[in-house]
Amino acid sequence: MCFYRVTTDLTAPLIPGGLVVSTNTDETQLVLRWNAVTDNTGGAGVKGYNIYRNNLFVKRVLPTATTTIDTGLTPDTAYSYTVSAEDFVANESARSTTVSGRTPRRGDNTAPSMPSGLTATAANCNLINLSWVASTDTGGSGLKG
Repeated sequence: MCFYRVTTDLTAPLIPGGLVVSTNTDETQLVLRWNAVTDNTGGAGVKGYNIYRNNLFVKRVLPTATTTIDTGLTPDTAYSYTVSAEDFVANESARSTTVSGRTPRRGDNTAPSMPSGLTATAANCNLINLSWVASTDTGGSGLKG
C-alpha cells in the first residue's frame, strides 16, 4: 500500500517591484525592467512574468527574464504598464505598481539647410529690407519658418 502526500499550492508569487519603462532607439518600442521575485512560501516556482499594457495582457516572459521590449507601438504615444508573476499552478500575483512611458516621436532628425546670401538694404531711415536664399528641408517635416 502506498501513501501519497498531496499538497496544494494556493499562494501566488510575490508582486514584482521596481518596474521601470524607458525608450529604445526605435520609436515603436519601449523597454521594461523589473526586479525578480520568488514563489511565495516556496510553492510551485515562478513560471514567468505577465506583461500588461494599458490593462491588457501583452505577453508572458520567462522566469529568468527581468527585462523585455514591447514592440509594434505607435510613435509619440503614452502607454502604461504593469507586471505580475505567475507560478506553475497558475497562481498569479497582484500586478505591480503602474508605470507609464512614451514612445519617441517619429524622427525627422535632419536639420534644414542654413539660409545663405543674406543681404540688408536700407529702404529709408527707419526701414531695412532683408533678403536671403531660402533653406531646404530634406528631413520630411518641412520648414516652419
